[in-house]
Amino acid sequence: MDNKLLLLAAEEVKNAYKLPTHNVKSTEWNTGFTLYDGKLIQFIAIAGTNDITDWLWNIALVSWDGVKLASYYSAKRIIKRFERMPDYKLLVCGHSKSGPTAMYIGKKLKADYCVGFNPAPGFRKKEKLANTCIVTDPDDIVHKMGRLNFNQPDCEKIEMPNDHRGIDLSDHSIDNAIEYFKQKVSI
Repeated sequence: MDNKLLLLAAEEVKNAYKLPTHNVKSTEWNTGFTLYDGKLIQFIAIAGTNDITDWLWNIALVSWDGVKLASYYSAKRIIKRFERMPDYKLLVCGHSKSGPTAMYIGKKLKADYCVGFNPAPGFRKKEKLANTCIVTDPDDIVHKMGRLNFNQPDCEKIEMPNDHRGIDLSDHSIDNAIEYFKQKVSI
């Protein structure tokens, strides 16, 4: 995926944190239309962990339909409320605990583009996902946690530069991805 699309996806996820238009249980998300390459595309942007309920769901090590149970439930609720417009390409993006949710939705809705930013591992099998990209920071531990029980899908992967020694919580923030792709777009 190109850097402009990845920047757009990260910005839409940030908006889902700041001004969510939808909420299903502990998952906040936005949907709408945005310009990409001079054309309108439809999007679903899903915020990650926001409250204690999310932390409890995050540690549950059970799955359904090959994906972590919390991601499955959130995805089903979002799909039920989402109206896809067939004349537009679809972008689905999520951060942290909602990375696997976004990728599962992308798979089910056959999204044209799907991005997980520092996604928690959420798939039982290492399945191949088309039109999907995972963006990670090597200093962030979230996308590494839970690997004994869950995997990341087989898809395009972008690793941002290792800019710290050790773990830095700011590397998990969606702002980190926004700044990285802003630099890539301006080059």
